[in-house]
Amino acid sequence: LRIYLPFIGIFLIFLTALRRSDLERMPIYLVLIGLIQLPFCLHQFLIVGPRRASNLSSIGGSNEAMVGTFGGDQFGGGYTAEMTIFTLLMASLAVALKYKDNLFRFSKYLMPIVALTCVSLSETKIIFLLTPIVFVLVFWEELKASPRFLISSLIVLGSGLGILVSVYAIRFWAVGGSGEVLHAFTYSFDPNFMVDQYHRGRIAALIHWWNHSFLSGDLIQVLFGYGIASTLESSRVLGEGNAVKIYGLGLDAHAASKLLWDTGVVGFGLFVWLLIRSARNANNLLKSIDNQNIRAMLKVSRAAMFVFAVMLPYQVAMFGGAPMQFLFWLFIGYIECSLRIFRNQKLI
Repeated sequence: LRIYLPFIGIFLIFLTALRRSDLERMPIYLVLIGLIQLPFCLHQFLIVGPRRASNLSSIGGSNEAMVGTFGGDQFGGGYTAEMTIFTLLMASLAVALKYKDNLFRFSKYLMPIVALTCVSLSETKIIFLLTPIVFVLVFWEELKASPRFLISSLIVLGSGLGILVSVYAIRFWAVGGSGEVLHAFTYSFDPNFMVDQYHRGRIAALIHWWNHSFLSGDLIQVLFGYGIASTLESSRVLGEGNAVKIYGLGLDAHAASKLLWDTGVVGFGLFVWLLIRSARNANNLLKSIDNQNIRAMLKVSRAAMFVFAVMLPYQVAMFGGAPMQFLFWLFIGYIECSLRIFRNQKLI
């Protein structure tokens, strides 16, 4: 319960306590939080990363230390992917905002540079998939209305991704050549890939659930899972989760597998429905709201729902990491709060 429930409080605060003025200011605050990722990443690149690389007990390379303010163990894992995804969303938000105050106008140009720098310092391959899709979802209306904006966007995005590929090729893929590049983008789809002897890769984890759940013919387990915490590997209070006792470790390879084992197809389907519903609400609100700051935040919220959907089979952080859980309920709460406020004002 401590994994799932506390962050719903963020949603409830947004839903009930925020006013329209809060909705207008929040995008600016979020962009400022995005900007401060850079000094933290530079510190981690210059100091924490080399310290990690020289420590024999560390897990992974020095790039795993690039987490910005998102936290992690300097010799273990950290929220690298979550930090880079956040900076991508904030770069889109910074460009979409209309700044009344010149003090913050520089962030329209600085935040994309900050995002590119932070992503370059880390190694997050999913960013190549998410960047063009997020941009299209955020700026869909502008792309349809202006061919000039479309062409300039293609040039800027292509240049940014080209720079990122070049940096990654030099920093991370140079030793293995083209084979290393291919492996970096395809190993996640290998059904036989194992992180270690107990933990499966992303596709292998879903196949494991399918073989031992769906094909077993246990309809109740398929529909409703083994219950909350069934994928828990160890706990001083609960011990091992119910599913772990039967099928072994590594059932929580990512959020999708964790959700399927814990809540079954019904729970997984309800969560996906929540993402779709929220994206539709954000899209519908855009048709009735004129405030540019709120519109920008809703556009990014619409794109964020797609990001969260992609994160389900990518990382477990959606249901086991404070930063991504906080962001998820923040965006859901912002959409629902906007819906409540503008409905009460009879503007929609």
